[in-house]
Amino acid sequence: MRLACVSTHGTLAAPVWLHSRVAAHGAQRHVPARRLLVCAAAAWQPARSDHDSSSSSSSSNGNSSSAGKRVKRKGSEKQPQPQLQAWLQQEQGLSAKAADQHARRLALVFGSQQAALDGLPAVFKWCRSRGLTGLQTAQLLNNIAGKQQKNVVQFATLAQPVWQLIDSYIAAHIEPLRQAGARLPKHTSLAEALCSSSEAATVLSMPPGHVEAWLAAISQQLPAAAIGRLLLGMPHVEVRTLQRNLDSLQQTLGWTAEQARQLALKQARLMSVAPGTVQAAAAWLRQLFPDAEQLAAVVSRGPLLLASSVQHLQGNADTLRQALGWQDGDSQLAAFVAAYPQPFAVNDFSSECAAHKLRLLTQVAGCYLVGVLSEGSSYLKTGLETMAAHYMLVQERAPHRLYDKAGTLHLSWVINAGRPYYLDAMCMTREQRNAFVREWPRSEEGRRLLEGLRAGSVEGWPRPPSHAEAQQRLAVQGR
Repeated sequence: MRLACVSTHGTLAAPVWLHSRVAAHGAQRHVPARRLLVCAAAAWQPARSDHDSSSSSSSSNGNSSSAGKRVKRKGSEKQPQPQLQAWLQQEQGLSAKAADQHARRLALVFGSQQAALDGLPAVFKWCRSRGLTGLQTAQLLNNIAGKQQKNVVQFATLAQPVWQLIDSYIAAHIEPLRQAGARLPKHTSLAEALCSSSEAATVLSMPPGHVEAWLAAISQQLPAAAIGRLLLGMPHVEVRTLQRNLDSLQQTLGWTAEQARQLALKQARLMSVAPGTVQAAAAWLRQLFPDAEQLAAVVSRGPLLLASSVQHLQGNADTLRQALGWQDGDSQLAAFVAAYPQPFAVNDFSSECAAHKLRLLTQVAGCYLVGVLSEGSSYLKTGLETMAAHYMLVQERAPHRLYDKAGTLHLSWVINAGRPYYLDAMCMTREQRNAFVREWPRSEEGRRLLEGLRAGSVEGWPRPPSHAEAQQRLAVQGR
């Protein structure tokens, strides 16, 4: 039975950042977080844009009163700023082209070239002390200015305190991991997140006091380490979205507030997903798992199921039914999702590219389809050309590496062919492997085989030798 596509409609509210006075008042009176959020939403007024407040803004050092305004660029950005460009090149290491572009923009933000030359050295010194390069700093300031120019002009008072505060929460998450010798996440500071995502700059573009108040409010619902983890993944998350998604998890799944918080700690990404998406995904899953406890167990192990669209979930379900020949309604699908909830959520089995990869891994490399779609589904993230080149290398030079210790064909080579133990088995250097992966898809053989694979044919592809034959070749090589 095909699962019905369930849709819900929800309207995203405008971003709400709690006013600092509200948070301070709540902290003094120990107002519950729920009530604090309501009070803050009522008290909050949208911050005036730089354009609206331009009548009251002026430069403290006597420079142009346009500093910090959202200047209409039109043709003004065409004016070169030679002194500022030279400073960016010589002192901050920008290329001539990048320095010219950023000099024009920064002069507009500050109101004049001289104002920028007066204010920027301290800003660049701060950002570079946090690990950013000169170019990354210029790009960050451009991103901030696109949302709130005065936060660049008054960086020391408006952006730096927010940066330090967020880093203190991130440290509460990272330091225990570091002390325990645990694996650290990709980013360990706000600076690293800022370098990775332009959206992260939003958190440094908020009106004065709003970030501090948001953190004060959310601290009543989540511990500091959990907030740090959330901020590290989404430093621009909005308080209303976060609160609404916590409420949505409770209402949709019938969970307690503590269960919703625990899921938020496990998968911070859920807190930025539109509540309507969460509700629709939960309704789709409930058709597979009518029992509330079973559904909760599946979601706890695969929280990203709730971040998936119904179209994505249904597409994967249809692909699995067709590929694996399931005929008994939803029981086999439910068993698969229950066993592999996260792979089912993060992979798009229905895409054309995934079909090509599945054809290579099953019809050429000889792996079982159900294994590829379950435990091996993470390997589908590897690009088709890289995957194919790895197979050709290992099949030719170290076929025993196509098998695991039990003598079963496996998929480790898909992502590990560049590791030392594979390189040693193939008698190759890393540079030689990289060159082959880069050049083989463009070779006559590579083009022919890949074109055939994409057309649905596996003709001409070499097949793995038997495990016994692979071991014989290994013995002959003396390895």
